[in-house]
Amino acid sequence: MKIISVSEYVKLSNSWNIQLTLPAGKGYNLNVKASKIETSGLKDFHGTMESSNIQGTVGTGGADINLKSSQRISLSFE
Repeated sequence: MKIISVSEYVKLSNSWNIQLTLPAGKGYNLNVKASKIETSGLKDFHGTMESSNIQGTVGTGGADINLKSSQRISLSFE
């Protein structure tokens, strides 16, 4: 799923893989949990990044991005 613009928040939760693309160069508050997380294009990140958990801000923060999956999450920024 590719999102063109985020104003306040994105919340996705399921038991399958999640593939999400967000606009690059924007501020976000990230709360991402899965059995495995892959990211690409993530810049200016401040926080904790582990293979199964990402919590922190991109830039100075902004829209809340809450993702949770019992499988894999692929999060990219373009």
